Amino acid sequence: MDFISHGDNTDQIIKTVDNVPLPKPAECKKVDFAFIPHNDQFELDFHRPYIDEVSFVENGEVYKRLPEVLDVWYDAGSMPFSSVNYPFSFDEAGQKDFVKNLTVDFVAESLDQTRGWFYYMLFMSVALFDKAPFKNVIVSGMVLAEDGKKMSKSLGNYAELMPVVEEFGADSLRYFLLSAPVTRAEEYAFSQKMLNEINNKFFNKISNVISFLEMYGITNLSINPSADFSNTNELDAWVEIKLNTLVKEVTENLDIYQIDRAAKPILDFVEELSTWYLRRCRDRFKDTEADALAVTKNLLIVLLNLSKVIAPFTPFMAEEIYLFVKNFAAIENIKESVHLENWPEVKDIADISVIEKMNQTRLVVEQGLALRNKANIKVRQPLAYISVPKGMMENIYQEIIKDELNVKDVVEEEDILLDTNITEELRVEGVVRDIIREIQSKRKDLNLVPTDKITLSIKVKEDISIFVDMIKSAVNAATIETVPSEETEIIVNKA
Repeated sequence: MDFISHGDNTDQIIKTVDNVPLPKPAECKKVDFAFIPHNDQFELDFHRPYIDEVSFVENGEVYKRLPEVLDVWYDAGSMPFSSVNYPFSFDEAGQKDFVKNLTVDFVAESLDQTRGWFYYMLFMSVALFDKAPFKNVIVSGMVLAEDGKKMSKSLGNYAELMPVVEEFGADSLRYFLLSAPVTRAEEYAFSQKMLNEINNKFFNKISNVISFLEMYGITNLSINPSADFSNTNELDAWVEIKLNTLVKEVTENLDIYQIDRAAKPILDFVEELSTWYLRRCRDRFKDTEADALAVTKNLLIVLLNLSKVIAPFTPFMAEEIYLFVKNFAAIENIKESVHLENWPEVKDIADISVIEKMNQTRLVVEQGLALRNKANIKVRQPLAYISVPKGMMENIYQEIIKDELNVKDVVEEEDILLDTNITEELRVEGVVRDIIREIQSKRKDLNLVPTDKITLSIKVKEDISIFVDMIKSAVNAATIETVPSEETEIIVNKA
């Protein structure tokens, strides 16, 4: 190949005519170049057909590309052994050990790999080693857009990942996907509404439990999680069994790689922990120190085990819960991180009758609330009684029903019926309940903590003198002044 060189004159100023550089007298040289495969734009390209024109000689032999092409899926299929350079990096004993331990617990990929990676791994491992390379296969389906169509840039119907994570959190997205049928090769539509629901029913509920403990819980307790669960009443026994059932259900489903079935019970447990156990136990912090101690310990143990159970699904929330418990109490054998913990064990709890009894109790409560709503009577208005079918008494917790439905008694009749007759005494007590609610609202407006005592001046038409002690206990009042008045007025001051 010939070309022009400026020789030794490159350091001289090039003369110009009308500002156009003129070359210096040049000399011709001839240079040999090795052929480099290139496309029509002279870009380096090792693909066919350009690579077919390349050859070289080594030890008297001419080498060119073989025309035969092995299916590239064989590369992917050889992953179980080629990734560790088998057999070349193993001696004879090492090769035997490798083949013995070839089979992994599971592989995971999308549905289109059924005739791709899954098939070729299986084919090559069986052909070479007479054994399967995996025990289980997790196949993910297609995540569709909210409109039920395939996500597409041209349609503009897909959600950008980072804005979703920033708005709802990575844990919400993880839980949404892992609890969906998309983990078992089915299609599933993405839903921001569902992400919002997960935040409300899962993460916000957990935050409520933590906030409650921060405000009311007894700090610096020494706790042995495997021995310190305190069953001082039916609610404690119930939540312990519920926790144990959760661990059992999640464990069993993870063991058989049913990811969505393992994830779903977590949401239900958190809902019940917050809206039933915690709500029902609030007043126990006012009753006795022993009750407050029991509830604090139980909640901490529940949160500790819950953090371990949810760690594979929502790792960030799991760590937040774990570190809260670690800093709140002295927990025996606590680790630096939940992700260094052992998986919780399933306990052998023989008597689970408390679950059925609590289910029956909640059924009565649910129907009683529906009857109140039908009669347009608010829950703060006390009523005389609710009836339950004969034979049901021994299978319910009457005190819980009385408290939840704000009734004075539970009696036996033919069916679940609510006495909606409001006597004058019951009406006045309803007024007192409204007053208590208003006082609590004013306490909140004054930014008072639960231990802050207050003084009260209550102007009201009804005679509420017999309820003064009840009001004091409910709102932590030091003194109460009651003044007869046609108009109701409540004055709250910090004591």
